[in-house]
Amino acid sequence: MESWQKAVSKKTKGLFKESAKNLFEAVISQTPVGQPDYWKNKPPKGYSGGLLKGNWQFTKNAPATGELDRKDKDGGATVALMSKGLDSVNFGKDFNFFLTNNLPYAVAIEEGGSPQTPPQGMVRGNLIRITDILNRKTI
Repeated sequence: MESWQKAVSKKTKGLFKESAKNLFEAVISQTPVGQPDYWKNKPPKGYSGGLLKGNWQFTKNAPATGELDRKDKDGGATVALMSKGLDSVNFGKDFNFFLTNNLPYAVAIEEGGSPQTPPQGMVRGNLIRITDILNRKTI
């Protein structure tokens, strides 16, 4: 029985980590990068997109509270930081970890404020998708 419990615990932790990484990676990759062609007004001089994507912050114990001055158009650096953070999580002991974006316009973009935003938003749509996947794996 003890070996079965260890095997189930290991598999559960692996599924949990895989699901969190999949969710966070999808949120970051689906976060749109500003394209002035879609804007009503001209962008500021020297504008370079990627600030919203670069502001996704992985933290343990409490959500991030500040904003970053990091632009990441393709999301690669942000995904790498998130993956490194997830690798530091002790699944089974650390249950509070977060992916936070504190830019003031993040919620507006999530709710469809950009024609590039997925129909259900980059967060909400992926939460639904991951929940469906987990329900199929656990039922």
